[in-house]
Amino acid sequence: MSKPLSTPELESRGNGTAYGRPPPHSDDLLVRVGPHTPCGEYLRRYWHPLALSSDATASPRKVRILGEDLILFRDGKGRPGLLYPRCMHRGTTLYYGHIENRGIRCCYHGWLFDVEGNCLEQPCEPNGGVGRASARQPWYPVEERYGIVFAYLGPKDKMPLLPRYDIFENLKEGESIYVHSAGGTAYGDHKVQAETVPYNCCRHGKTPWTLITCGSFIRPLVVYSLPRASK
Repeated sequence: MSKPLSTPELESRGNGTAYGRPPPHSDDLLVRVGPHTPCGEYLRRYWHPLALSSDATASPRKVRILGEDLILFRDGKGRPGLLYPRCMHRGTTLYYGHIENRGIRCCYHGWLFDVEGNCLEQPCEPNGGVGRASARQPWYPVEERYGIVFAYLGPKDKMPLLPRYDIFENLKEGESIYVHSAGGTAYGDHKVQAETVPYNCCRHGKTPWTLITCGSFIRPLVVYSLPRASK
């Protein structure tokens, strides 16, 4: 509930000055998307574009999505992985981990985790870690499609299928897909008319591109359908 205005504040409103204006505030119910928040739980029922496929490499990469800091990598078998950034053993950052054929190895005690967080090796433990099957690094499912790494951060029993978009699947002759990482995303229909684009920045550009729907305010990605270059 808003706090009642004091007499001086009411008087200042009468003479038109800015004194006494209440401090701005956000509606946390709508804007917070971290774990255990209402909007965060809602958004965690869907797949989200996280990064370009080219961003998942043999060098661990810091990423942030839905208020969580995570580590993205690609193992020696070509599988992308998304793990909690601190090793579950002693809390060392996996950003400095070593990528191997089966997963990522922590730089501190050498524990090896696969893309689903399973602990495969514990070099400093007796017999290579007889209890390693019970150790697991927190992880999230990821899938690749259209040159994008998608992530699902919700409960496993409610995970939907990763959607397929017909505007990406059924390209016409002379069209191809171009994926670009950007600082902002605009949404629109296929072959959208200028008067229906909700963002002014999109109305003034004159390009041969056709804006199509794929993006996230959490990790912006813009995808365009472009005519192939003529030979």
